Amino acid sequence: MRDIIGRRSGHRLFNWQRLRMWSVLTMVMCLPVVASAHPVSVSRSLVYVAGDEVRATVEVFLEDLFLFHDLQPNTADYLDAVTIQQGIELHRSFVAERFLIQDVGGHRLPTSPAVNVNFEIPVGGVPLAELMSHKLTFELRYSLGAPPEFLTFSQRFAGDAGLLPAEMQLTVKQQGGDVLHDKALVTGVPVTLRFVWDRPVLSDESSD
Repeated sequence: MRDIIGRRSGHRLFNWQRLRMWSVLTMVMCLPVVASAHPVSVSRSLVYVAGDEVRATVEVFLEDLFLFHDLQPNTADYLDAVTIQQGIELHRSFVAERFLIQDVGGHRLPTSPAVNVNFEIPVGGVPLAELMSHKLTFELRYSLGAPPEFLTFSQRFAGDAGLLPAEMQLTVKQQGGDVLHDKALVTGVPVTLRFVWDRPVLSDESSD
């Protein structure tokens, strides 16, 4: 009788351990799925600094318009052409406001009123599953009174509450020189660069 009870107890313990191991394995297998499902805004900005102006392009995925402006798909889970155009108009001011370039005194550079957008809207719209397959480029121009010695770059695409992670790759090139900066621009963490106009420009790879 004791042997029977012992075998039953051992069998229950083995089943409990096997169930626990299976639960842990299931949780681990699900972690990448959950992480990959979390939306992240991914963008790239290319900035060209001349003596009298700054030209910048900000490249974003179509998904950004859907996430930031709460665009509503149709019954077939498509963003139709009209909805995409509405999102583009909203994102013009969004990019102009949240991608900041400031002078040495901390003042924002004055921007041209027109923000050009390079994107051909598909006539039939875009399904939600393919939003990351389409990119839009927003073109901005900033006026300079004189060649700047310092400029500070920052982005607030994540918003004040930081509800949506935003990753931006910032590339800055000075007229007549090499690329000065080509690194990630973190939300809320500004980057200040020095521009030298009376001798060859130093790059990030140059020694201090």
